[in-house]
Amino acid sequence: MWEKEEFSERLRLGALPAVTTPDHPLQGGFEDVAKSVGGSSLCLLIASLTLEHPTRAAQELVQWLGFATFELFLHLLALLVFSMLVALRADKFTPMLSWWLVFVPLFAADGLSTYFTAIVSIRLYQENEKRLAVLRLLWVLTVLSLKLVCEVLLCQKLAEQEQARDLWFGLIVSPLFILLQLLMIRACRVN
Repeated sequence: MWEKEEFSERLRLGALPAVTTPDHPLQGGFEDVAKSVGGSSLCLLIASLTLEHPTRAAQELVQWLGFATFELFLHLLALLVFSMLVALRADKFTPMLSWWLVFVPLFAADGLSTYFTAIVSIRLYQENEKRLAVLRLLWVLTVLSLKLVCEVLLCQKLAEQEQARDLWFGLIVSPLFILLQLLMIRACRVN
């Protein structure tokens, strides 16, 4: 973890973007910024990048994930609705709500994203960008299929806890571990 002097020196030399400006909501200096992001230097760097340059962070996210901005928005909206449904299901406000219905927004976002990717790939193929069309299609379908496998396994584990005893959580999240490794490779290739 960086000390206050080292952080100030890196900030002065331009190695880090400025986080605290007079009109910025985080005006307390290094201590308040470090507390607000949990104190770790990596979190501090990520927070400074996203607070100072939110469009650059969004552009890098689009490059790393290979999704269009619309698809990212679609998945974030599905995650928001999913989070609300999980809260309703966990608090037992709606006893008729099954785990399969809770996961419907995520499944729908995956389906719509696949449809959007197919349309974009067909358009790229028609514009003689065949290599780009195939690479984009393969990448997005790989990401979505790994995500979908994890969602289905988790939903099955939550819905049928007695019958799914052999389904342990390490197996459920293993597609996400594979996905993270693929994203790390892609992030190195993009940069």
